Amino acid sequence: MKKPRRSREGEAGVESKKELQAFAVRLRRAREYSGLTQQQVASAIGLSNYNAYQYWERAQRWPSAEYMSMLCRLLEISSDVLLGLQEEKND
Repeated sequence: MKKPRRSREGEAGVESKKELQAFAVRLRRAREYSGLTQQQVASAIGLSNYNAYQYWERAQRWPSAEYMSMLCRLLEISSDVLLGLQEEKND
């Protein structure tokens, strides 16, 4: 009998995959709107390489609350908008 696969911290379960994919799209759009590369964002929030950031934009993992906070400040976007809890206001 095969053992169930243990999920790693930050990995999305099946039930939240659609939410994670939508988050990844909003994150990529916010980054592109800011004119930053993935590597620039990763460096600005203290990641040693940008592989972890790529996981977020590829909808493979959620960022921790700490990194989510740093992303929001850097990209000047509210966490509610980034998480899809509120529509972005176009001024």
